[in-house]
Order: sequence, then C-alpha cells, then structure tokens
Amino acid sequence: MSVVPTTPTTAPTLRSELADFQCRFDDWVRATQQQRAAQQDAHRRAAQRQAAEQRDLEAQRDQWQAAAATARNEAAHTVHDRDAWEARVASAAAAREAQHSEAARWQARVAALETALAARRAERAAKQQEREASVRSALPELTCYEHRLAMRYRRVRPGVVRFDFTHVDESDWDRVFAFTLQVQTPTYAVLQCTPPLPAASRLVAWLNEDRNFNRFLKHMRRAFVDLARAEKADQAAAAAAAAAAASPEGET
Repeated sequence: MSVVPTTPTTAPTLRSELADFQCRFDDWVRATQQQRAAQQDAHRRAAQRQAAEQRDLEAQRDQWQAAAATARNEAAHTVHDRDAWEARVASAAAAREAQHSEAARWQARVAALETALAARRAERAAKQQEREASVRSALPELTCYEHRLAMRYRRVRPGVVRFDFTHVDESDWDRVFAFTLQVQTPTYAVLQCTPPLPAASRLVAWLNEDRNFNRFLKHMRRAFVDLARAEKADQAAAAAAAAAAASPEGET
C-alpha cells in the first residue's frame, strides 16, 4: 500500500524562481533585440553605401559620356586618332557596365539579407511565444504537482533547476530520484540524472517539441518508477540465481 506524500507547499519559492527565470529570459530577449537592431543598422548602412556607390557610378557615367563626346570631337579633327579614341570609349563603356553589374549584385545581396533577417525575427518571435505559453501554463500547476508527484525542485545555479522525486522505490520511499534541467537556453536539456535514466533524452526531446512541461514531469516520474522496479527485478533474479547456485541441486 503506497503512502501519500506530504510535502510543504513552496508556491512563494516557485513564484520567485519563475520570476527570476522570467527576468533572465527578458534580459536574453532584450539582448537579442539589441543584436537584431545592430544587424538592421548594419544592413541600412550597407544600403546607404550602395546608394552612394550608385551615385558615384552615375557621376562616372556622366564623366565617361563627356569623355566620349570629347573623344568624338577630337576624332573629327584627327582622323588618325579615331580608332584609339573609339577603343577608349568602348573600354569606358565596358567598365561602366561592369560596375552596374556589381551594383546589381550588391542590391540582390541586401535584399537576400533583409529576407533572411525577417525570417529569423519571425522564428525567434514564435519560439518566444512558445516559451512564454509554457511558463504560463506550468505556473498554476507546479505547486499542486509537488504533492501529487512527491516532488521538490530548487535552482542549483542560474538557468539550472533540480527536481527531486521521492516515494518512487516501493522498498525505500525516502530514496531520492533526481534530475537537473537546463531552462535558460532556447531548448531544454537534461544535464544529469540520479540514478542514470535512459529515457531522459527521449522525454526531453518530446518536451522541446510540445512544450508541455507538466506532462514532462509526470513522464519523468513514471520513468523513474519503471527504473526502480527494473532494478528490483534484476536484484531478485540475481538473488534467485545465487540461491540456485548455492543449493545442492545446483552443485555438480
């Protein structure tokens, strides 16, 4: 018969921890926004430089056109120099076309960067909304889950929370099964399990997909229960094998 665990309610601690987590998350968001603003400013400066280069190209074009007109006038007076002047005009035109092509390539690069930046902003906004929704949904239920899951949690360092479960091992209700979770990065990560839990990587992968933190805690406790039962089964099998080996029937 299982014993219903009684653990003290730590809702103030929960609110403090989550508020602290929210502050750190807000700092991260602000830093990201500042970085994005710096990138946008860099793109604007690049566009301004490109516009200045375009104006320089147009000025050079006018100069080349003037040079071409001068060359034509000189060619009219100096027939022998006509071929040389035409070659100079053709070279100037080719250089102008090459510079126009380079300007077009820069315009395409700026447009591609703006498109990529817009996509990255949308992706980060979606991830931020998911994390905020996960925190809002977990807040009212974590206190209740402390009792229902015989669970305690505490922050071990910034961005890392430790969850302790008791009443898991039927032969030792006070035995602690624990894991530490990285919560400050864009994706959750289980850093350590005591005892080692093979299912942890699979469960945290599900958490990063559906962002259902409460279901993740229930699945982690269930995995610890299964692990404790498997340990007992292995111990019983080993004891039975040892007994069989020690019995007269097992002697050769």
